[in-house]
Amino acid sequence: MEMRRHDRDRTRGEHALLAAYWALSGYGLRASRALGWLVAAMAATVLVMML
Repeated sequence: MEMRRHDRDRTRGEHALLAAYWALSGYGLRASRALGWLVAAMAATVLVMML
């Protein structure tokens, strides 16, 4: 995945998707990062519903 993300021959859409996947979850290898985003999304949802 890292080699695909650095490949310059990829389309912009695929590059953006891979970059977002890396930023949000570390390709699923970093469970703490994915868990952190899950907690943040749950907190944001609760806050929006409270408003």
